[in-house]
Amino acid sequence: MLDRITGMRVFIHAASLSAAARQLEMSPAMATKHLDALERRLGLKLFQRSTRRLVLTDAGNQYLDTCQRLFGELDEAEAALLSQRVEASGLLRMNVPPSFGNRFIAPLLPAFARRHPAVRIELGLTDSQVDLIEDRWNLAVRIGRLADSPGGFPRPEPSGFPLTPKADSHYRSGLPYLQRFLPFRIASVVDRYIVLPIPSLAILLPLGKPVSPLYEWRMRARTYKWCRHLHEIDARIHDGSIRGHEAEEIASLQEMEKRLGRVELPLSYSYKLYSLHLHMRYMIERPRGLAGEQQPPWETPRAD
Repeated sequence: MLDRITGMRVFIHAASLSAAARQLEMSPAMATKHLDALERRLGLKLFQRSTRRLVLTDAGNQYLDTCQRLFGELDEAEAALLSQRVEASGLLRMNVPPSFGNRFIAPLLPAFARRHPAVRIELGLTDSQVDLIEDRWNLAVRIGRLADSPGGFPRPEPSGFPLTPKADSHYRSGLPYLQRFLPFRIASVVDRYIVLPIPSLAILLPLGKPVSPLYEWRMRARTYKWCRHLHEIDARIHDGSIRGHEAEEIASLQEMEKRLGRVELPLSYSYKLYSLHLHMRYMIERPRGLAGEQQPPWETPRAD
């Protein structure tokens, strides 16, 4: 007995038997058999057949409306159920031996990706032992001897394996501190390279030692250029070459004093600036004394 549901589907698309056969993946002869079986089961003529086409009878039109309504409700029910299906998604990280992965796992990945497009696969190939918890592998495959004796696996009595120190710490304390607030990859990079500041400091500290002497030299250089000019005037006073040019030197020194008032130094070097002000005031008074305008009070001779 042919399938009733298939016969009803052929009947819905029977405006063209060849098109109905292609859509339902069957031969036109098989489509014709389904229609004949449907009419025999109903005891009614659903079509007026001609050499070129099939024309629905009144009973056929009524049955077509019923079939279309039933299959519409069926499609809606299936769509509702499919919407509730949970689709696999996320990252699947598995670690397998290179030979096993290249021969058995890698050829299956394209078909798996087509069937589950929302799943991202990260395949690690290594023969060494890996820490599933620390390295966040979801699956690991290893080829070798079982931990139990041949014929005794699985054993009826429970057997335990010692945890590695990292796995024991993870079991007792949970996730590492950084992984509680950062994504796994970022936290792993930070955790592995957090020791870099220690050797960096060991390199930078010796390089920073010349900074303080350089800074002090820079601050002193702002005052040394003034001291050099004052020293030149002092030498000219001693050798007498300043005589006749006292007014020009006094005007030059007063202009220097104004410019010196605009010099800015940190508070820790302000004493040098104040000493320079006093020295410059002293050097202004000395040419005045030579010119007879005013003798500095500290050079006034005392009466015996």
